[in-house]
Amino acid sequence: MTALKELEGLNYVPERQVQIRNEMPAPTTDLEQAKRDLDETGLAIMRGLFTPEEVQQLREAALEQAELEREQGVALFARPELGHHPTKGMIYTHVGSRIGRPLKDPTYQVVRFLVNKGREFIDLAKKPEFLALAYHAIGEEYHLSNATALVIRKGAPAQVLHRDQAVLSFETPRPSMLNLMMALGPYRADQGATLFVPGTHHGPAPRYAMGADGLVEVVEDVKAYPAEMEAGDVVFFESRVWHGQGPSVSDEMRVSISFIYNAHWWKPHENYPASIPNELYEQLDDEERALLGFKVFQHGTGTMMPRDPQDKRRNIGTAELPFIPELRRGNGKSAVPLDGEVEEW
Repeated sequence: MTALKELEGLNYVPERQVQIRNEMPAPTTDLEQAKRDLDETGLAIMRGLFTPEEVQQLREAALEQAELEREQGVALFARPELGHHPTKGMIYTHVGSRIGRPLKDPTYQVVRFLVNKGREFIDLAKKPEFLALAYHAIGEEYHLSNATALVIRKGAPAQVLHRDQAVLSFETPRPSMLNLMMALGPYRADQGATLFVPGTHHGPAPRYAMGADGLVEVVEDVKAYPAEMEAGDVVFFESRVWHGQGPSVSDEMRVSISFIYNAHWWKPHENYPASIPNELYEQLDDEERALLGFKVFQHGTGTMMPRDPQDKRRNIGTAELPFIPELRRGNGKSAVPLDGEVEEW
């Protein structure tokens, strides 16, 4: 790229220098080793967490959902040749983003809100190793931020290297999020396997510049390594490590599931308390509701009030709140005390 011009307002460069490692961590079956890899490189790859049958079940469920969303005209997809949407801007961060029915197989499709789309995805989000690494990385209470399935086909371009907590304009002593990508089939470099720059979680965010061709690139001259995996492998990466989807040049599509767990104070990507249907809510236990953001954490973050007098949704781990509408003399509206009783002290 020529004529680089750094993008003002986007770059934040503290005094610390990037500490790059020139190799990827090896896949491991040991959780404690995965924790060490996460600390040392910013990522870890775990193997042996799932049987082939479990992987196949998840793959079939994800692909069926993706297929039916395309058929019914509600797919979230991208085809680079479509360019930017003429009126709506970018629906998500890929050129050619659209919502609708693709006339041919898209190079990129995302199935969002997986917790609404099958019990197997909720159970997956509770995998003990997933939760253990989320707690290890974040270091405090957390909840699920994002649950998606990704289908990448030939022609999908590479993402610019980035950090998942790039919205922050300051450095943090520990990550605010833990992301993971589970391979539901081969996950190779030619299929657009995620690229990483190991060790960059110990340094500042990448700096960006725009060339004469209008494309944005990272200013630093770094080498990114693909996280090549077998079906059932999972790569975990914390939110400060530099990474990005690689370009797909393969005729074989890449299918994966991504979960993001974030600290309780970080606004999640997907607002589950507002989005999951009542039918699903009633099937969840308290542990699952807490994971999906219904729990009130320290300092009161996440407090909910009933939406109507019959609302069954409530916070986990704290006293419930009564239904209280706008109250004015003569407007005919009434609050509903908890359990129908008024306590007087």
